[in-house]
Amino acid sequence: MNPRANILSLPNEMTSAFFLHTPSPFPIPPPTTGPLSPTASGHVCPKWREISRSTPTLWRSVSITLDCSRAEEQINLLNTWLSRSRALTTSVALFDHEQPNEEPELPLVSQFLALLCIYINLQHLEVRIPLSSLNIELLGQISTPMLESLKISAECIEIEDEAEPILILPDAPRLFKLTIRYLDVNLALPCTRLTTLIAHVP
Repeated sequence: MNPRANILSLPNEMTSAFFLHTPSPFPIPPPTTGPLSPTASGHVCPKWREISRSTPTLWRSVSITLDCSRAEEQINLLNTWLSRSRALTTSVALFDHEQPNEEPELPLVSQFLALLCIYINLQHLEVRIPLSSLNIELLGQISTPMLESLKISAECIEIEDEAEPILILPDAPRLFKLTIRYLDVNLALPCTRLTTLIAHVP
């Protein structure tokens, strides 16, 4: 290789391979911002931006801490990452914003869950938010034919004098690991491949 050759002259496949050494191994999500984010290479030049956005493996895992003040931005972020992952299976984690005495609004959480309903390639899903902000019915409508692990944490919120919610996953034939934390819920799901069930109830 010519030592004077511009790094931008490398084949796109080689540049993409370099990018793939940056993210954490799937399904661990990389940062959404900063030098270790898949977006970082896109700030170097237009060519690198095009290559990174055309490398689905970079975008197949994402973690979002819900923030009502950045709702539109975060929904766009989730939509962008899932779109760029193309046909690959994906991993999504939705977390509470962890502010004392504050909870994400139910409509905000529902918007995120509704967005997940249109993607069929979810392989891992983790939701950790207060029960009062969690739409169990909508959660059950998420497309899950590729889902292998599901983790739901309700942040120890107790609801009195209400019927226990029912989580129905009618189409999760690959589900083998289910984790339920601090949530009283009735389950209706396929168990043909379920090998791990972890439950922490109030």
